Amino acid sequence: MVSTEQLQTIADRIIEYGEFYDTDIEEIYPYQRLFAYRIIESIIKNDGAQLLGEWARQSGKTSTFGIIMPSIMAIIPELAKDSLFEGTELERFKNGIKIGIFAPTSKQASNMFRKIKRNVRTGEYKELVKTLGISVISSKVDYVELSNGSYLQVQSAATTSKIETFTFDLVIIDEAQDIESSVITKSIFPMLASTLGTSCLIGSPKFDISDCYFYNVIQIAKDDPKRRHNYFRYDSDIVQEYNPRYKKFLQEQRASIGETSVEYQMSYKLVWPTERGMFITDDCFKGTGEWGGRGIVGGFDWIKEKRAGIQVAGIDWGKNNGDTVVTIGDVPQESVMDYDDTITFTLNIISMLLLHGDDYESQYGDVIEFLGNYGVVQLNVDATAGSVGDPLYDKLINDARLSHINIRGVPFTTPNKSRLYKQLQTEFQGGRIHIAGGPTARRTRLYADARKELIGLVKKHSNSGHLIVNKNPHKKNAKDDIPDSICLCLDAAKSYFEEGASAGENMFFAPTRIRRAQNNSVGISRGRQLVHIRG
Repeated sequence: MVSTEQLQTIADRIIEYGEFYDTDIEEIYPYQRLFAYRIIESIIKNDGAQLLGEWARQSGKTSTFGIIMPSIMAIIPELAKDSLFEGTELERFKNGIKIGIFAPTSKQASNMFRKIKRNVRTGEYKELVKTLGISVISSKVDYVELSNGSYLQVQSAATTSKIETFTFDLVIIDEAQDIESSVITKSIFPMLASTLGTSCLIGSPKFDISDCYFYNVIQIAKDDPKRRHNYFRYDSDIVQEYNPRYKKFLQEQRASIGETSVEYQMSYKLVWPTERGMFITDDCFKGTGEWGGRGIVGGFDWIKEKRAGIQVAGIDWGKNNGDTVVTIGDVPQESVMDYDDTITFTLNIISMLLLHGDDYESQYGDVIEFLGNYGVVQLNVDATAGSVGDPLYDKLINDARLSHINIRGVPFTTPNKSRLYKQLQTEFQGGRIHIAGGPTARRTRLYADARKELIGLVKKHSNSGHLIVNKNPHKKNAKDDIPDSICLCLDAAKSYFEEGASAGENMFFAPTRIRRAQNNSVGISRGRQLVHIRG
């Protein structure tokens, strides 16, 4: 086993050699040295760590890797052959160390690689490897190889790219915030499996975190004492402490774009602006961080059939390549309370049906069959004029199989959608709406889709005061069908409890079209009394 003292000496030598052949820098700053040390330690210990680094823009991230990577490739394999380290973790590098660099695009991937390759081509580096009895045998556009067997390969991690499969001891994922989760977990990480290799994800904040692996693992590392030592955060305050030129640069940036601007806060203070433009954050969804104990995720699993109790439903018909979504909500009767004529309740989303495509005749039959699995008393459905929802709503209210259900059409006008999403916002902020998130539910595609769409929503306010909530227009293949259906499901519960099954005209709809069911009843707890609203 490599001792702590030996590890420190090796790390120091790797960094010192890097400073020797990198003629662009005078010295490596303490925060860069700390990050470099942890990378070297993980490689040598073979601990399979996932290292996370948030770096302010222009803070020396590229320089750090440009300094240590060429040294690691040269020095570690030579130490592995030394009898001093026989039988230790280092021995596995006798035939070289294999490193992969990935970034969202080929251009971004080449930025770090260009720095590494330039250092490999310096006279100082050639002098170093010559003293070790090795040489650079290949230095291509995307590949560097030494005669000791070490190599470094760079690739694009764009979803449209075909990622070649290699075996790596170390993977560096640059601008990790812009790489889709599936690419990281399914295409890149498996290349470390046979070696128990180290992964190093580096990047900075961005707006859309709906599919941001980098953001998610940072939140986990922050909350987990066992992982916290693998998380490094270098904002502008740390960098300017060591670099007076950087400090002056920041002064100019503050004067130019403003210290409180989103751009400055993201680029230099490393603030993730999730609360600014996101309707629901991941913490809110999971009930972590400041949302501890109030998350949308519930402890129950999906329920395939339930007719006892109170169920409501919402239908959003698929339009413009969207999905048709039917959401079933269950209201525990004990949760329904009337305080000073304000009725509150808990809504548990217990099931959903997702249908793809635009074969509405076939979908209609599936919807009717699905609704039959539950004791739905109120159904609110998209009935936007001029859309597919309008005729399908008419079909629903004339379907004898649904005569036991109160059905309401909800046109998706700007005022209505504002009201629907304000309702949803109020309920999740009050901890009164939950989606199936038990052990089995969390493993389903439906749960993953619901989470992705909910935390992918963006919000803004119109000049007239309406809350505008939509899918992210900058996110490819983004959807908001599940959230829209959940809004309609919640609205169905509001309609049933607040207006009652015998209510008259509804102020929100012009014109209003309501088909009332007969002989529905539900108990509402009014203090300690139990009264019934009947229709």
